Amino acid sequence: MLTNDTFLVSAVAKISNNSLVNLLANLSSSTIDDISVSVLKLINKLQNGICTEAIIINCLVLIWVFIALIGVVYIYILLFRREKTHPESGQVYIVNPVTENL
Repeated sequence: MLTNDTFLVSAVAKISNNSLVNLLANLSSSTIDDISVSVLKLINKLQNGICTEAIIINCLVLIWVFIALIGVVYIYILLFRREKTHPESGQVYIVNPVTENL
């Protein structure tokens, strides 16, 4: 709850010399136009910032998806690759019957 010592904007304008309070206390058409222009500038800057952030996030997500697809393709290549037998790989196992039966 607010305390009872709150002032109206016009009462604060009479007490203080603050130009912002005076601007809000005496609303004329030019004051309303100035406030509207300021609010629109702020909204446009926020909108441009949000659009820039969205583009950056989308690029990062696309890079992540690309790297993940590379990993999946690599896994499938390794999964379905035919294993080489010993003669094809060059490592031949020679059985010597004299020494194997000992």
